[in-house]
Amino acid sequence: MNIMILFIIANTIVIITLIVGALAISIEAQTPTTSDLPMTTINETNSTVKVLNKTLPAENETDVIPVVPM
Repeated sequence: MNIMILFIIANTIVIITLIVGALAISIEAQTPTTSDLPMTTINETNSTVKVLNKTLPAENETDVIPVVPM
């Protein structure tokens, strides 16, 4: 084979590897961790256990009315 063809093939492999690596990093960055999940705390007393959910209510809760085509 010509040395130029080998050079082009090697560069193509390197470029594909870099693109796949960049995509894998961006997908991994979007994966939620336990710190992203809502926190639930437990208050214990002698007789009862109370679970307090620390999540916030959703903002702008509105009813969605579908548009009927004419």
